[in-house]
Amino acid sequence: MNRTAAVLSPVVETNPQLVALLETLIAEVRGLRADLVRDRRPRRDLSRADRDRLSRLLPAIAGAFGSEPFTVNELLERPAVQVVADGLAPAALGQLLQRARSVPLHGYVVESDSTELHRRVWRLKATV
Repeated sequence: MNRTAAVLSPVVETNPQLVALLETLIAEVRGLRADLVRDRRPRRDLSRADRDRLSRLLPAIAGAFGSEPFTVNELLERPAVQVVADGLAPAALGQLLQRARSVPLHGYVVESDSTELHRRVWRLKATV
């Protein structure tokens, strides 16, 4: 037992509220650690070309879907998005969205945390 634990042990044992608080704090720290591990995915910087293309795409996506979920194929079915996508292949559009994921850009953040029928489901959220 380290010195701090030896000093605190009698205090903790006689105070159940303190024990509950410490257990809550430990659970919170574990949750934060899990969040950090999950967010350690490699991030690539967006190129100027990516930023330029996204500056046209994100408002069109927001107009077509708002904050509702969508797949890349559903996205390319919308005429407004087709115009600004300018012939971008579905796979390339999905890769662009992946690079833009969680990066605040032009008042929006691209998010994705699920799949549907083996297709990535995306969502656009406005930043505050």
